[in-house]
Amino acid sequence: MSLPEADRLRFLQALRVKGRCDAARLAGAWALDDSRALEVLALLRGEGLVEEKGGFHALSEAGERLRAQLLEAERAQVDSHAMESLYGEFLAIDPVFKQLVADVQLGTRERADAASDLAPLHEQLAPLLERVSALLPRLQPYAQRFQDALAALEGGDPRYLASPLVESYHGIWFEFHEELIQASGRTRAEAAAEESRS
Repeated sequence: MSLPEADRLRFLQALRVKGRCDAARLAGAWALDDSRALEVLALLRGEGLVEEKGGFHALSEAGERLRAQLLEAERAQVDSHAMESLYGEFLAIDPVFKQLVADVQLGTRERADAASDLAPLHEQLAPLLERVSALLPRLQPYAQRFQDALAALEGGDPRYLASPLVESYHGIWFEFHEELIQASGRTRAEAAAEESRS
């Protein structure tokens, strides 16, 4: 069994954005159950696109080359003006979220208040996620991932704000930001330079 090209980009790009990670985290990023995620990983390994070591998975050189080709082809099909507009909308709320996380980490904002402080920002993010997903359907899983992280935070687990040990809101935010950077044809360095000038 082979994977459709659209799915292939979704899987390879998510793995590229996450970096080396285990199957459980990939399942969440791919919006698949664990057994299906393992099947997909087996297919990608069989094609030489993914390497596995010690239970962690990463793109092979061939996988990275194919990912870059597929991403470039996707960008050629996407309305670049719409993409720029959505990217700009995200950048408008990005500093607000980063400040919230910094305040909690520095102790100037109560950790217990993080969920209620994050909720209004999440409401702003939700319609943006919907429009991004309409433009790039492979990014649809992000809406549920953000919602799950917020629910865990609201349920009393503070790790889901920014801990790297779980699928935290901050971790998902970083990945979504990276997706928008690449979808708009930028590198992380170019994006950082633009943001520092704004």
